[in-house]
Amino acid sequence: MPFSWACRVPDRVRLLPWLSLFLPVLLGIAGLAGNVTIRSLAIGHPVSNWSSWADPQMLVSGIGTVCVAVLTFGFKGGAKTSFWVRARKGMPLSDVHYAWESTTSVAEAAKAIWRGKSLSVAWLTILFVVAIPGNAWLWAHFLYQDDVALSYNGTANIHITPKILPPFPLALTINRPIMTAYREYLANTAVQFPFNVCDKCSVDTLMNEANKFRSMDDLMFSHYQDFLGSSFLPLPRQPNLYEGCLELFTKLGQSLYGTRFGAMRDKYWWHYEDDAFGMGYQSHIAAAYARRPDIQSSSTREHPCDLDFLSPMDDILDMYRQLAVRVSVIVAVNTNETQYVPFIGERTERQWLANKERAQLCYHAAMITHIVGILLVIFMHWGFWKLDRGYSMSPLELMNAVAHCSDESARSLLHILREAEDNASVSRLKGCFCEDLYGEFTL
Repeated sequence: MPFSWACRVPDRVRLLPWLSLFLPVLLGIAGLAGNVTIRSLAIGHPVSNWSSWADPQMLVSGIGTVCVAVLTFGFKGGAKTSFWVRARKGMPLSDVHYAWESTTSVAEAAKAIWRGKSLSVAWLTILFVVAIPGNAWLWAHFLYQDDVALSYNGTANIHITPKILPPFPLALTINRPIMTAYREYLANTAVQFPFNVCDKCSVDTLMNEANKFRSMDDLMFSHYQDFLGSSFLPLPRQPNLYEGCLELFTKLGQSLYGTRFGAMRDKYWWHYEDDAFGMGYQSHIAAAYARRPDIQSSSTREHPCDLDFLSPMDDILDMYRQLAVRVSVIVAVNTNETQYVPFIGERTERQWLANKERAQLCYHAAMITHIVGILLVIFMHWGFWKLDRGYSMSPLELMNAVAHCSDESARSLLHILREAEDNASVSRLKGCFCEDLYGEFTL
């Protein structure tokens, strides 16, 4: 006779609810740990690190779907165990039907409660149906993709004299011949940067603006991001971008030139309203400062004339520094002098994020509903160790419980019916069963 491992396993071990309790609970816990791990591995990391067919959203959604399926299977298996544990303790005959039907659907559970049968299993069924079906959807929506701006350091070998003019060249005279020569030089010279070092760099260019009061012929530097390749030419004279606003210079969007104070960079467009010039100021810095300098707000597309200003002296000195650097570049090109200049570049990267309020809400809701599902499966199986054998809900199993009673074991359903003092039902149920055994009547 071949050896069989089942012969060596005790009955109490074989009769344990392995498939309906232990397997769903273990898979549910593993799924919860897996989704939390995937979330921690995905947040703040590039989308490109994950394959398109196995990105974090698909993985957590798939794991959540599997967990919902196994927990539902475990809940249904626990319904049978819960029924028999309760039946062996004793229940009114009128509760027998509702105790089982309440586990089949939320409608039956609601019907039982509506008819005054406030069974715990009915409330558990409603709670399970409310919590579990949306669990996979919640897992799939606690992550989202978004572009994140990242800074990186680099060096570029550019034309610039080793000795840049002092950062405060107050003796430098900005007159029209210098400005004209500088403008003409920039109009015919491309600024070259290594493409592999400075991808999609931006450069300050000379730009003339006009408004409805007068035509501006000042030295202004504007920041642009839409150049192609690695060669940059200054833009020609063009009208104001916003009606009723004067567009002033901005600093470098990426640090292409360095000073002893570090890299020069800024990320803002600064716009000032035309009516600031109605005060008689000739300097746009003084005009902007004359307007409420204590108000500091970044400009937006909806309000392009908002003030973003700290101190006039800072901008005055910074404009001198900007001009000094550019004069140094002109001299370096003529003498073919170059040096490595550090810069701070910016690039965008598509990342997985979870810091929005909706994502946080979905994450916490997914955690709660997942844990609730596991606990409900455990609660439905509570007391399974009191059953000395496996049970089913077949009519034969029910009739067997009614017809057979052992004083050595716990009370059968027949005892329950007797305790309910429903002798008519007891006699009829037992009589139908006995007639069925002798082939005289079929229930």
